[in-house]
Amino acid sequence: LRSLVGSEMCIRDRYIIVYKICADVIFYFGGSTEENELVLLTALSSYFEALSHLLRDQIDKRTLYENLDYVLLALDELVDGGILLEADPVEITQRTSLKSKDSDVPLAEQTLPEAWKTAKQQLIKAGRKILEN
Repeated sequence: LRSLVGSEMCIRDRYIIVYKICADVIFYFGGSTEENELVLLTALSSYFEALSHLLRDQIDKRTLYENLDYVLLALDELVDGGILLEADPVEITQRTSLKSKDSDVPLAEQTLPEAWKTAKQQLIKAGRKILEN
């Protein structure tokens, strides 16, 4: 619950919005009023902690922009189609780091088709690993 401190919550129309302000950046997650606000806070907290680990506690606009690959990969590891996949920031950090290290070309320098190809290869690799077990 350490990083839940400093997070805020508000209700706007029919949506619950949780947000955290850090330097010159505002992180926010939203859901319908039927959603559990603690799940939204947990997702926000996990995402923020994972980014803090990946970016060595340097969270500002410039650092996020320069490391957009990590920002997007961490979000991809956290949720898919609005469903929370992983809430452990350490696991998110490890998976995000592995994805960007597996490619010969740094993920930030790949074109979109190359990045999709890398993601597809990772998915196939993970699927084979699951089937082997």
